Amino acid sequence: MPEAYQGLLKASTAAWEFFEKQAGSYRKAAIWWNTSAKKEETRRTGVALAFWNERLRTAVN
Repeated sequence: MPEAYQGLLKASTAAWEFFEKQAGSYRKAAIWWNTSAKKEETRRTGVALAFWNERLRTAVN
């Protein structure tokens, strides 16, 4: 994962911990999904979506 995006994800301890707990195949797919976006805005939104995905899982469980 590019350092810039890793920094954004690490800004939320909960999101980073969630990401680190996932299987390698999940992390690889999430990184590809994020970095393959054409626009920088979309790539940054992808990082934000990963954070909210984690928050929703926590709220449901």
